[in-house]
Amino acid sequence: ETGDHMVDVVTDEMMDELCAIGTWDQIAGEMRTKYAGTRTLVDFRAVPRNPDEVDQIKEIVAQLKTIPTATES
Repeated sequence: ETGDHMVDVVTDEMMDELCAIGTWDQIAGEMRTKYAGTRTLVDFRAVPRNPDEVDQIKEIVAQLKTIPTATES
């Protein structure tokens, strides 16, 4: 029930401001653009549905590890 209420409260603009949104091929770049040098920690969660997605997630995580943190820039 709480989740349903949030749909009425959280706007698309809020999601765009607070989240990095993209396809498997876009998400690492989107997170780099949004968070490089501004954060000390980013969170990425994904549940693979097939072996191909496992490989994609591993590649995304590898790319995310290269994003410079606020303390590195």
